Amino acid sequence: AAGTVLETASELIPASELVTHAFKATIEDGATYVVGLQVQSAAGLWSPEATKSLTAAFVKPPFPVASAVFSEADASVTLSFSVPDGTPAAVAVEVWRGGVRLAGGLPTVGTVVDRIPPLGQVVEYRVVSISGLPSAAVTVVTVSTVEAEPKLWLNGGDGFVLSASIEWNPEASFDVSVEQVGVRFAGREYEVPFWGEGAERQFRISGVVDSTAQVAAIEALVSARNTACYRDPDGRRIFCRLDGPKHAAGWTTAVVKPVSVEARQVS
Repeated sequence: AAGTVLETASELIPASELVTHAFKATIEDGATYVVGLQVQSAAGLWSPEATKSLTAAFVKPPFPVASAVFSEADASVTLSFSVPDGTPAAVAVEVWRGGVRLAGGLPTVGTVVDRIPPLGQVVEYRVVSISGLPSAAVTVVTVSTVEAEPKLWLNGGDGFVLSASIEWNPEASFDVSVEQVGVRFAGREYEVPFWGEGAERQFRISGVVDSTAQVAAIEALVSARNTACYRDPDGRRIFCRLDGPKHAAGWTTAVVKPVSVEARQVS
């Protein structure tokens, strides 16, 4: 922290002798430090303090070689990476989307699948190689998540590996409610309203699917009993609880089926 003394040391130095002192405190890459020096005479008098400011700059490991590919089959992004040999050597890799770390402690060669990237935009990822110093080198890759045929997507299950889409006539309607209560006080004609800090968003996703497999995929998301993620071509991502789906069943043999899902946003 600024102004924190990391280490102090004193040595008896013969006059005119050049001395090197190695500090034991651990420093951080990119941080700025101030080294101060005072000399005391044999009579016990101290010199004015001389200071030197320095910024730690560790040698970076090799930059990762990375690529990103968007799959319209499940609206996911696959990132592939490898870190060349070099000094200092990379000992681990991290993958980030914006301020979210998707994975860390990875080997220097591998892949990461982002199951729930925002849709309808260019998404930026950072692949970071980390040395043992530690120091870091960052490679930025971008990928478009614009679909040729825009859909509404739902993901759920552990790691959001389950997915389902509504492609035909997709529609989402939202209803936002705020916590509120009315209290009657003596001498007042009307209730006095009080509002809470919370707000609840409920929404309904509807459209048409062309196979019972798509209905089954939505049912599997509900049965997973995990937080789900709703995504649409406008870039919205809403984490929610699912209820449904509602769809035609029974005697009908129609391939095209209307379907709807109720959802409630989670914090």
